[in-house]
Amino acid sequence: MMPKTSWIVVLLASISVLAATPALAADCRDKVKEVRDDIDKNKDDYTAEARAEAQKHLVQAELPSLKIADCQREVEKAKKALRQGKK
Repeated sequence: MMPKTSWIVVLLASISVLAATPALAADCRDKVKEVRDDIDKNKDDYTAEARAEAQKHLVQAELPSLKIADCQREVEKAKKALRQGKK
């Protein structure tokens, strides 16, 4: 059995993780928006294939069931597709 102070530490750690989750999700949504804005503003800088690949990853990043780490990974894949498809 854990001492009383250990339970308090575990409880406080859990609360802080849960409190940070919405902020991290909002941050990922902001990154998705930034990449989409970049695609719209600089459309001529990227090939059509790169834009389509990036959009595919951004759609995946926006799935509500996706974990935050997976969302960020999809945003990075979108950025990579754009870098590789730069004209």
